[in-house]
Amino acid sequence: MGSICTECGLCCDGTLFSWASTHPSDDLAALIGAGALVVTDVSAERFKQPCPALEAQCCTIYDSRPTTCREYRCKLLKRVEAGQTDKATARDIIASVIDYRDRVRHLLEPLVGSPGPRAILDLLERMERTGVAASLGREERSSLMLNIAALRLLIATHLDSTNTVRNDQGPLGD
Repeated sequence: MGSICTECGLCCDGTLFSWASTHPSDDLAALIGAGALVVTDVSAERFKQPCPALEAQCCTIYDSRPTTCREYRCKLLKRVEAGQTDKATARDIIASVIDYRDRVRHLLEPLVGSPGPRAILDLLERMERTGVAASLGREERSSLMLNIAALRLLIATHLDSTNTVRNDQGPLGD
């Protein structure tokens, strides 16, 4: 059995992070060649998620991927590597997160628009900024909020290894 990462990709597809940092020693040519938007801000260089090098849950620049990508281990992967969670259970958890991610994306994109790939956190921030959820009917709004809450809970429980609620790179937060 292969790594659970090749069945997941949630750290690269914009579900867990809106941005990923790079390190000064990283050769970003392959990442930029894949179409990544790399920006430099006050603290560091970083690139926008979803990562354009992700294809079918696999990194197309795996041997040249940035240090952050090489070193990242979600809580679930750490548990599998430590023998605390078996791969079958991990795959079930991943499937649940992906299901809720897809539900939330399906509910959000018609509300806020999505001109190309966007991180879930970006869609949520746009929803909050525009106040569009307030225009929904009670059932639609309840369904959206319940699915968002379920996704957040699954991420916090099984994947979030940063122990942060929300930052510019962090996992789907409040």
